Amino acid sequence: MNENVRNKPKLKKYKILLVSVFLFLVIVVLYFIGARIAERFHPAVLALPNSAAEIKTYDAFYPGDVLFVMKAKIEQEAFVEYVDKLGFLPIEKTLAEKVYWITSIGVRGPHRNIDWWDPTIEMKNTYYYPKYNASHGILLKYEEGYVYYMETSLLSWI
Repeated sequence: MNENVRNKPKLKKYKILLVSVFLFLVIVVLYFIGARIAERFHPAVLALPNSAAEIKTYDAFYPGDVLFVMKAKIEQEAFVEYVDKLGFLPIEKTLAEKVYWITSIGVRGPHRNIDWWDPTIEMKNTYYYPKYNASHGILLKYEEGYVYYMETSLLSWI
């Protein structure tokens, strides 16, 4: 009986440890599930026309160079409406000389494959969002039937 009394504190410590580890794992899983769901509700995705197809997104979920990118197949006419709906402006020549398209994205971890992100460096048909803050920039363009949307901390032009 005396031995059972001595083992009770040890059992209690193990239970607390197991519960803590379990809660940590639940939080991590919910974080990643929530992140995947959050991509679907990004304003750039929600504003796409119903006819949009092949919608692909990447959200870094951590501070870095690339914050969010999206590629979707839409018609040229739908792109014009999309630009107006989001409030983007055609990029001016002076601004086009200061910013650029990130054409490939290095992703940490084996769980992501974003070889679909393939915009050219051309600034033709590029638009920018004028109301964003000074530490981030958003570019948008239409190329070969696809809309490319890039939100990054590398484009601080304002």
